[in-house]
Amino acid sequence: ATDAAPTLAGSMSEPATTYFAKVLEGLQAIGIPYQLNHRLVRGLDYYCLTTFEVTTTSLGAQNAVGAGGRYDGLVETLDGPKTPAVGFAVGIERISMMLPESLTPPSVGDKTVYVAAFGERAAIQGLKILQDLRLAGIRAVTDFRSATLKAHLRQADRFTCRYTLILGDDELDKGSAILRNMQTKDQVDLPLSTLVAALLPQVHTS
Repeated sequence: ATDAAPTLAGSMSEPATTYFAKVLEGLQAIGIPYQLNHRLVRGLDYYCLTTFEVTTTSLGAQNAVGAGGRYDGLVETLDGPKTPAVGFAVGIERISMMLPESLTPPSVGDKTVYVAAFGERAAIQGLKILQDLRLAGIRAVTDFRSATLKAHLRQADRFTCRYTLILGDDELDKGSAILRNMQTKDQVDLPLSTLVAALLPQVHTS
């Protein structure tokens, strides 16, 4: 009976449709496989725009390991300031079952890199860079609300990051990014094709 019911996809506003398309573009950019489920809902009414469920092929029928979504109005409902937010809950026992018995975190240094990606095309590439840095064991952060280099640098200072990796559409066209030392203000160009390998010595030696 529910299969014949109309889906939420047919009732989305134009801004919501545009936003959701960008979410899918981001998933594709960092290689996360996904399956659309237009009947996936969360049990609380403060969710907006997007809900999601994380599954695995490692646990048989009990394949759900986490779920969540976006809830821009929740903080305001609790008498706080208007704050865009996203969150999720995970099953710790199920995650622990997926981890290898001997897990040693990579030792790559503790210098945090802020990824300042701005411009429509560079922003998508910035997602991939974030993923690549984290997979290499480098702590990397960004602020998805910042749309200009000035705003990104302000956030990098606020986060007390040692480095900022600057990537705009111009840098993307050149095939490089700018690594800025936030303490000395020194900058160096790094090729995108070997970005992680080029960045590792900078993190190690500083």
